[in-house]
Amino acid sequence: MIILVVFDGLRRDMATDANTPTLARLLREGADFPDARSVFPTMTRVNSAAMASGCVPARTGIVANQFFDPAVFPDRLVHTGMIPDVEAAMRAYADRFVEPDSLGDILARHGKRLAVLTTASGGTTRMLNPRVATNGGLSLCLRDWESSRPRPEACAIHDRFGPPPGIDLPATALTERLGDIFVDYVLPEIAPDVAILWFGDPDYTFHYAGLGSPRSITAMQAVDAQLARIVEAAPDSRIVVASDHGHVNTAEHLAAEDHLRAAGFDLAPTAVGPSGAALQVGGASGDIADLAAFLQEQDWCGAIFTKDALAGTFDRALILNDHPRTPDLLYTLASTDAPGPHGIPGTTRFVGSELKEKGSTHGGLHRFETNTVLGLHGPGIRQTTSDLPCGVIDVAPTILHLLGLDAPEMSGRVLTEAFGQSPADPEDETFASRAGTLHRRRIGRHIYLREFRPA
Repeated sequence: MIILVVFDGLRRDMATDANTPTLARLLREGADFPDARSVFPTMTRVNSAAMASGCVPARTGIVANQFFDPAVFPDRLVHTGMIPDVEAAMRAYADRFVEPDSLGDILARHGKRLAVLTTASGGTTRMLNPRVATNGGLSLCLRDWESSRPRPEACAIHDRFGPPPGIDLPATALTERLGDIFVDYVLPEIAPDVAILWFGDPDYTFHYAGLGSPRSITAMQAVDAQLARIVEAAPDSRIVVASDHGHVNTAEHLAAEDHLRAAGFDLAPTAVGPSGAALQVGGASGDIADLAAFLQEQDWCGAIFTKDALAGTFDRALILNDHPRTPDLLYTLASTDAPGPHGIPGTTRFVGSELKEKGSTHGGLHRFETNTVLGLHGPGIRQTTSDLPCGVIDVAPTILHLLGLDAPEMSGRVLTEAFGQSPADPEDETFASRAGTLHRRRIGRHIYLREFRPA
């Protein structure tokens, strides 16, 4: 069995003996990939779709957590965290809202089964196996149990374990229940070929309690305790450990939409993510050019990406997010290395009404947002630390390789370093704009975003 365990939002530099002792041990004993990177925007549903399919947003079509797609809703945004929106989108695209095959589809063609268990949103759960209704997988979402599939198995599990606990800060009870269901039921009685356990903490607690706070440390330790249970219960399994993105501290609320409207820009339809990472403005190309010029004068704006590489901006193709659903303009908020209230470096402003100062967020291109956890442990895995470029898009092809299955063409690569093989030499790439420099790394055709560095 292959078991993928995801710590949502865990920064690579916080995967330490003090915070996550089991995870730190697995990284030391197995194959550790400390330069792993997320895709952009550094948001959960964008990266869960990429992780399960091995493809970048330009290919998955999941271009942000929320975005405008008139084929689904002509008058509002698609919210990929909400199951009704995801199901409406799947109907609009004949089950191909997430366009490429993902692990659940590929495994089913080979007579194998994927089980997904999460304490994340129903939308995140569905991104990990979009076609669970037709490929025979199992998907259990403890935060949206009614979205779990197939219903007969979900009902049987509900009868055995009872209703899922509510979500607290930290979400320890939910974290422990997920471990219970996997160790006591899914592992011995269903025995899937591949299991994905996606823990919504520490991300949830990071957002509201802040990086390095006592509650955030408790959240990391609680997930790590379940990882220890999983390793003990499945000693002969290959374990893949990962996170989907990192975090930076929130220092100041920014009413970005108010600034833009005051400057005369029409924001309907619009999508402004929790780090101001994505924006679409209706109108002619001249409107977008004016908006790009305005944003370049704002000290709160970081990198700007446009469809046609307008003056002073980057081409959105450079961030591997140039799908037809991608907004005409995307931007990040300015960020710094300044420490937060608990001494953890990396700080930005934030938008939206839910987050608070002294919390944390993600979505942008600071290195502490893009750098993720990635490692392999178990039989046949070489003990090594690889500084080669890699990322969430490599998880699916590597899992298929572990099963001896050929992967369809994906954006990611097999992490051959874990098996004693060396890939091609890496190349560093830099692209400059007025605001700063975009840094990428690549191995052959496989491209990974490292960070944006302001000028």
